[in-house]
Amino acid sequence: MSRRGAIAAALLAAWVAGGARAEDGSRSAAAYSRLPYGARATALGGGIAAADTEATATVNNPAGLAAMDPGAEGTLHGGLLPDGEGEFHAVMAGWVAPQLVLGLAIFARDLGEVEYRAANSLEPDSTSDAAAQVFTAALAGRLFTALDIGMSVRYMRESVEGFSANGSGVDGGLRYRPWPRVTLAVVGRNLFVSDYNWNASGRTTSDKLYGALIVGGALDLNPVLLVVQADDATGENRRFSGGAEWDLHRALTLRAGIRDGLLSAGLGLRTMVGSRLGLQLDYSLARNPLGGESFEHRIALTFAWLDWRWKRDRLLLPTEEEPPRPETPEWLRASRRPPPLFTWPDIPL
Repeated sequence: MSRRGAIAAALLAAWVAGGARAEDGSRSAAAYSRLPYGARATALGGGIAAADTEATATVNNPAGLAAMDPGAEGTLHGGLLPDGEGEFHAVMAGWVAPQLVLGLAIFARDLGEVEYRAANSLEPDSTSDAAAQVFTAALAGRLFTALDIGMSVRYMRESVEGFSANGSGVDGGLRYRPWPRVTLAVVGRNLFVSDYNWNASGRTTSDKLYGALIVGGALDLNPVLLVVQADDATGENRRFSGGAEWDLHRALTLRAGIRDGLLSAGLGLRTMVGSRLGLQLDYSLARNPLGGESFEHRIALTFAWLDWRWKRDRLLLPTEEEPPRPETPEWLRASRRPPPLFTWPDIPL
């Protein structure tokens, strides 16, 4: 590792450690910005920080973007939630410069109806719809063969009739691969203490955003992947999550996870259209991660433009050079995972 890389890693580690000391008074858009993004992450119980190498890493762990294969990727995600709430996000990521990848994410959620009542009344006087949005931009790169680094900037806003709130945060992440089958991850949420500002009738009140340290790990026993994660690892609200996914077939993956004692499950379907367009459909079923007994359904559709001609310095168009084409259409996934330890019987789908 170069001296410059070591200094950069040390600085980010210091920021990550410092991020765990912030305070939090917000429980809406700021709270949603800390939840795992994507149906795959939800199905694995949220323990995705060390295993996300897709566009959704823009939010889950920006360092994971550096492990994307040459090309560009986008995900459209929708949530079918109870109580009239809805959820949607869109993510896009691609290589923009040598060893530098950019990710952009938009998240929107209908928070349902908020009740208004007098201080001494149990019955609400009226209700109003509330909504939250989170916008994220991330950059990531590879410091050396086994270490990826990333940072994201997040803007959050929400609105209720007559009220609005906004705030921003900065996250940093590391992914380290000490052995081919082991990945370790550290993510710092809200590395710099910032305010979440409420505005109503010309008056402004502020809450301190909550900083948190996330520590995770992944063990790739190809075709089985095991993940574990500790959220708010140094704080009073420490939570553990974990999960596993099984590649039963190159086109089918089953997933299961647990988060704070709540079980989750899901599956993923993937295929290639031609030699360059990859399609992936993910589904998850899980309880509301912010509390409650209701179940939430999430579906995500991912489009990936996979081009062996793509150099890591282009976001929109591949180069005109034509190196030898890989012999197998599974070149993408085979390149990012260690050799299989065992194989399932060939199940036709």
